[in-house]
Formats: sequence, structure tokens, C-alpha cells
Amino acid sequence: MNRGLAYAVRMNVAADNLASAMVGDVATKNENSKALAGIREVLASAALDGFEARRVEDAKSYLTKSFLLDFDSNVKMASSLLTLWLHGKSPDYLQTRNKALVAVGPQDVKRVAERLLSPDRMVVTIAG
Repeated sequence: MNRGLAYAVRMNVAADNLASAMVGDVATKNENSKALAGIREVLASAALDGFEARRVEDAKSYLTKSFLLDFDSNVKMASSLLTLWLHGKSPDYLQTRNKALVAVGPQDVKRVAERLLSPDRMVVTIAG
């Protein structure tokens, strides 16, 4: 969705061994409530309709190929391996991660989106 309502929109998953949260931020004018409404609309649409197969394939391609960039320097390799260890990943995770991602299909994404993306349960904090 591109409506020109925000300078930037980011979403990320913050996860540890106890819980996970989808955390996002949007850079927009303070008086622009339409940007937040647009985010809610996109989340609701994802939960209701899922995503086209092409978008799922594009996401899987990005995730599997960009994963190698986490290991292209000694510092990034050490940081990535420490993060995997802290998250309780087994040593074979480096071999199994991409295989698991490739196995995900549009229906899997829709099933998880239906369960996790609830715009009505979204907690919003506004600063600035």
C-alpha cells in the first residue's frame, strides 16, 4: 500500500525464549491518524485474505538469501551465533532454517496471520 501517508513504516518481530511481539514504527506527521488506520487496514487484510503466492515466494527468497549476510564478517558471525545460542537454537539450525522456510506456503502464512494479526488488539504508543 502506498498512500504517501508516512516517510517510513517498519515492522519487526522481537522474540526470546519466553514471548514474542511484533513491534513497528511509523514516521509521519503527528496529526496524521490516517497512517495508523492504513497499518490497521493492512494487518486486517493480511489476516482475512492472506498473501498472494508471488509475495510469499518473494519473502522466502529474501529471507533465505539475506540470511548469509548475517555471517559475512567475524563480528556479524559472532553476533549471529550468540543470538542463535541465546534463543536456544540447536547447532543444526544453520542447515534446517532455510529448508523450513522453503516449505512454507501461502496457506501457512494465512493460517498464522489469522491467529496473530489482530488490529483490534494492537497497542499503540505515540511520541513526538
